[in-house]
Parts: sequence; structure tokens; C-alpha cells
Amino acid sequence: MEENGRFCADDGNVIVERVLDWFYEQGIQVLTDPRFRDFITRLSSAQSPVKSMKQTVPLSEFCDILDSHPMANAVINSHLIVEDMASFRSNVEDAFESVRSDNSGNITTYIPGLSTYDVNKWSVSFCSTDGQIISLGDCDDTFTMQSVTKPIMYGITCDLIGSAEVHKYVGRAPSG
Repeated sequence: MEENGRFCADDGNVIVERVLDWFYEQGIQVLTDPRFRDFITRLSSAQSPVKSMKQTVPLSEFCDILDSHPMANAVINSHLIVEDMASFRSNVEDAFESVRSDNSGNITTYIPGLSTYDVNKWSVSFCSTDGQIISLGDCDDTFTMQSVTKPIMYGITCDLIGSAEVHKYVGRAPSG
């Protein structure tokens, strides 16, 4: 672990709450992300028996836990794809808010799932390749994906069989 006092109490032990807060600040949903299940289990079993938000783990034991969990180590040491999550989140929030009130365009009426959708719903979610997540707006509401899936399926298919093979069957045109 890089030398950093941000997680330690005055006695040198690691405060678990500070560790969890750091994960969330980095966009990692540590308590629900299955990649960190073992990390959380080991962190919980290493804590003192007193149950409180200020529970601590001896620094040496915390380092042992990190050594056995490379992804947690990457989060603690800020070795993630989005290095400055606070600035990135701020930029995403600014972009989200800048277009929130844009009501231009028309609702598609020939697709039942779209014609009944609430036009005032607005959300965006981002997930990095490291699992850093930002979700804003009505992100817990369900919606119909429709054509949004096309570029995803195109990318997956190109990855699986190659773009040359895909373009034997699917055309392409420059946008702009």
C-alpha cells in the first residue's frame, strides 16, 4: 500500500469506514460488487469485535488483505482507468445537466414501448472497464432499449468474428 494516512487512525490502525468511503469516492460499489466479496469478508473478519462505523483493522493485517486482492489494491492506490473520479464525475454531471431540459424532437409513436414512455424521464450511467460507476437521474427506472442495442451487438459481433466478416452482411456509411 502506498504510504497514505487517509485511512489510519491516530494509533496507526486502518479505519474501515474511511476505506469504504474511498471505494465509493472512486466509483466502486464495494459492498455490492461481487469482485470484492472476499475482500469485504476478510476485512469484516479482521475488525475488532466492537461494532461501530469507526471499526479498525491493524495496518499490517490490512496490507495482507490488500496483497491478496489485486483489484482492491488498485482502488486503494488509485490505479484505476479513471484516475480522477471526482473531476470526471463533475464533468459527467455538468454534461447531464446541460442537456436535461432539451425537449426537442418527437416521441416515436409506431413502437408501443416508446410511445407510452414518460418524456420527462432522464438518466445516464457510466461504467469504466474497472467497474467505476456513475449513475444520474432516473437510472433506477426501467426502459425499452430498442435501437440502443445495435451498436453494442455490432461491437460484440465484430469482436467475435471480425469486422471483415461482419461487413460481408452488414453495410456501413460515414456519419456526419
